[in-house]
Amino acid sequence: MSKEPNIHNDYFEIKNMLIDLYDKRLCIAIISLILIFLWATFLLMLPNKYEAKTLLFPNKHESISKLPSSISSLSSLAGVNLRNEDSITDLAIERLESFSFFLALVKKHGDKILIPLIAADGFNNQTKELTIDSKIYDTKTQKWQILSNKKIRSRWNPDELSIQFAFKKYLDSIKISQSRNSQIITLHFEHFSPFFAKEFMEMVVNELNLVTINEEIKKKEQANIFLKDQLSRENSNEIRNTLSSLITENYKSLSLFYSSEDYVFLTLDEPLISEYKSGPPKTLFAIIGSTTIIFLVTFIFIIAFMIRNIKLNQG
Repeated sequence: MSKEPNIHNDYFEIKNMLIDLYDKRLCIAIISLILIFLWATFLLMLPNKYEAKTLLFPNKHESISKLPSSISSLSSLAGVNLRNEDSITDLAIERLESFSFFLALVKKHGDKILIPLIAADGFNNQTKELTIDSKIYDTKTQKWQILSNKKIRSRWNPDELSIQFAFKKYLDSIKISQSRNSQIITLHFEHFSPFFAKEFMEMVVNELNLVTINEEIKKKEQANIFLKDQLSRENSNEIRNTLSSLITENYKSLSLFYSSEDYVFLTLDEPLISEYKSGPPKTLFAIIGSTTIIFLVTFIFIIAFMIRNIKLNQG
């Protein structure tokens, strides 16, 4: 029986709380609308981002036949790497996310990619130009604000721009996915400027093919020097035939490397200058933000009612 008064009191407290909220509904609505308006204004000020996408397919060369196991074994002993196209492709994909690959891009293109990656904070649709954060890069003097901005400064070389910071920006913007069934590789790059997104994607694909081809050419040429030297010293006809086969296969590979600019990847879909933004999802943010604001404002009024009620009971 002692629990009934407590249940009765709780019921009246909830009832009084709901009455209090109803009486203050106009105040709750006005505060919520003001906060929602401020949130919407903030969302509208966020710069849009655009995505460039390209589809790549591992280039298979049927003209290079599989070598016999005896040749493969000898090539391994000789230190000659006769990897198939699958392993070259896997390595190329890993290379895309490597610092050394990004560094090669920076050395080739310099500020042409560093300024948009690090200093850009928006895009002017009228002029079709990037807006640059003057705290990071001064467009008038065309100098990086390294001394006044710790974020872009190298930790161990305070007078130099942090390439590792730029690399982090690069990794945040690029996405690589590969279909296991079709082996099609999809590259996504997101940026404020749809023009730079397309241009940068083309730079990445071209550099990927170029770096991989140059590396393979160097290895094949070194292998041929070694094999020719072994061939001149060898008397056994069987081994000489094997070495000759290895040299022939290497020359086949070299001819393909020199004749094909897209030896590693065939581009199935060229990157486009996107007309549609990829982010941020402002509508979703607006719905989530507005709902959260209404709940928070209502919750604050509930807490205020409970505090007043406690004080009244204590008094």
